[in-house]
Amino acid sequence: MLLPEVKKKIVRLTKSGMSETEICRQTGASRNAVRRMMTIVQRRPSIAQRLAKIIQAPVTEHTKFGRCPTCGALCALPCKACLTKQYNQLCDQPVETESYSESEVIQMLQSMGQDQRNRRDVVNTLCLRPAERKRYEVIRRRKEAEAAQRELYDSEFAVK
Repeated sequence: MLLPEVKKKIVRLTKSGMSETEICRQTGASRNAVRRMMTIVQRRPSIAQRLAKIIQAPVTEHTKFGRCPTCGALCALPCKACLTKQYNQLCDQPVETESYSESEVIQMLQSMGQDQRNRRDVVNTLCLRPAERKRYEVIRRRKEAEAAQRELYDSEFAVK
């Protein structure tokens, strides 16, 4: 078992491009231990690679939307604009992304909200006994009727 300091030294030397035998001589660790650490370091994606993967992820219906803590824009989280800035500071070659304006994001949110309302009516995952199901349906119909009345009232007495 290697000490944490030795592991850090092996990682640092591997990233600097040193060979396996040179690392063994400098650290005093066995060749197998150094080889294991080298494969872990070489397989691990770099920060730039991880950022590029997050930036290129598509926006779907399950994506969370909100205010970016860094720039304050209303966007799909994590904020691709801020991540792209960080990526471009790390790398020479910029990454290609899809960018949405704030109005497009608001429109996507509204359409997703409408989809959720439509889906709620179709999907019922409750597992109820027959008596409970009957009571549930009565209450559900009553609440839908109340909501319809409320919408009718709001539309009649809306300020124009």
